Amino acid sequence: MAESGRQWRCWLRPVVAIALTIGLLWTLATPSALASDRYVIRFLKAFDPVEIPLDTAGNTQTVTPDQLSEGKTLFNKNCENCHLGGTTLLSDYESLSLESLHNSTPPLDNINNMVGYLRAPLKQKGDYQKYACREVSPEWMSSEELEDLSAFLIRAAQEVEGWGAGEF
Repeated sequence: MAESGRQWRCWLRPVVAIALTIGLLWTLATPSALASDRYVIRFLKAFDPVEIPLDTAGNTQTVTPDQLSEGKTLFNKNCENCHLGGTTLLSDYESLSLESLHNSTPPLDNINNMVGYLRAPLKQKGDYQKYACREVSPEWMSSEELEDLSAFLIRAAQEVEGWGAGEF
């Protein structure tokens, strides 16, 4: 009886080692959502690549969870001070909600227009001074970084409950 128990344990060790190795390799080979941060997975609901509006003609761009994570990092580093939770702290009139982005002139609910706006923000005067974002030069952020930032902003406006509403 003791002999069969020893044989069973000798057989079990290699099987467990193989299973752990396969599990590790599987984890490394799975979609990039596992490498992305939890915010992107939980709040942006980006487990796999997602389609983000690219232009007003209805074209889309496929964006990976890692690109959204990079966009979130850029937002936290460069934009969050004025746009906490998608609000605009300097203005009660504008936010980064999907409705506000869509109703902007031009609409900022697509990557191309958002990148264009960030490269050369519009300033309008009226009954109130519309605060414009800082101009983002190519030396500050590459086109790829601006696309990641824009994709993050649009996806957050689409998916994050309370984004731009001041309720976070």
